Amino acid sequence: MRFLTMEDASDADPQKISEVFDKAFELFRSIEKSEESISSPAMKTKVKDAIKAFEDVTRAVSLLGMFSPNETVEEIATEDLKFLLLPAFLGSLTLRIEINRGLVLDAAEIYFMDYLKRCKEYDITNVKIPGRKEEKDESGKEVAASSGIPASLISMVSSRNEKLRRYKEQKDFEKHMEHLVKISKGDWSSNEEQRRDYILTLIRYWVNQSIEELISIDMEKPLVKHMEEMKLSGKKVKEQEDRKPPPPLKTVIITRDQVQKAVFGAGYPSLPVMTVDEFYDQRVQSGEFPDPCCRPKALQDMASGKEKMREGEEDEDALTEEQENEELKRARDFDEYKDMHRRGWGNRYNRS
Repeated sequence: MRFLTMEDASDADPQKISEVFDKAFELFRSIEKSEESISSPAMKTKVKDAIKAFEDVTRAVSLLGMFSPNETVEEIATEDLKFLLLPAFLGSLTLRIEINRGLVLDAAEIYFMDYLKRCKEYDITNVKIPGRKEEKDESGKEVAASSGIPASLISMVSSRNEKLRRYKEQKDFEKHMEHLVKISKGDWSSNEEQRRDYILTLIRYWVNQSIEELISIDMEKPLVKHMEEMKLSGKKVKEQEDRKPPPPLKTVIITRDQVQKAVFGAGYPSLPVMTVDEFYDQRVQSGEFPDPCCRPKALQDMASGKEKMREGEEDEDALTEEQENEELKRARDFDEYKDMHRRGWGNRYNRS
């Protein structure tokens, strides 16, 4: 696609400008129908090319002075009528830009408002432009609700009914345009009336579409503003995002020896287990318990005293074994004595 420049537009004739518009319109329709993500490089390139083409056509139309506020829509040539759609197409494409959302919304809003204003000037539509208070009484004040019904409720009901009306109207416009394309078979040169009907229907279709886009922009703007304010004071937000949640608590079963550790480990493999010694060594490494190698001298002396007591106990155990051997020998001697001497032997009183 060849794009117009300001130098080209200054001496371009309407036929060349019309050709560039038609190619840009085909690209615009492919973007509207595409299911590809707007974040993809290919889609970004298409949007950028379409915006560039429509902007160049807009500059050329302005320099050639195709439109005048003193004329009516019936006075506009059929081939020039399509240029009224330029602000609507630029607004729709601008909303597909992902960076600087606040500036994007402002630019798109200007495009859609300009489009609706131009359509009202040419009596193509008489819709109320969103954001403007035009419903006023003779005294200049806004018309209040009657019959005791709150004005906000009436506004909600009327806006809902208006939305339903626009939706049904959009469907009718789409069917009508499909019908015109079908009967013309894509060739508008043979019937200018059908071509003009198609363009006017497309213009009215984008009137409703522009109103919906303006409502969406009006709803999105406070959210974008809030996000920008959060970014300006984003230190606290960043700290909250960077703050990691504490690790989950783990259950630890303390066992008395390796046997219990093996039992609990086999029966409860999901629960970490350790012996008393392992538990003490772990606490020593973490600094919670004192290291046995670095104990005070008094504790070391106490420990050495315990060792001596243990040695004394061992000696006592050894002496006890000797005494047991002597007792065993004495018992054996006594048994031999009883074998050699019958009970009562030598007792003279038992003689008969």
